[in-house]
Amino acid sequence: YVFCMLHRLPEQHECLFDHLGRGRQEAVLKMVKLDRKVGRSCQRIGEECS
Repeated sequence: YVFCMLHRLPEQHECLFDHLGRGRQEAVLKMVKLDRKVGRSCQRIGEECS
């Protein structure tokens, strides 16, 4: 983003845009969601996995 000197700092104007909320929304979209089985993932030799 490129801002002019007037809009560069939030203290210098009354911006109504929620930058923190926008950042949270972007973070949620970028999060990796693991969808895997919970339990034993390997099997010992001579042992059956249930």
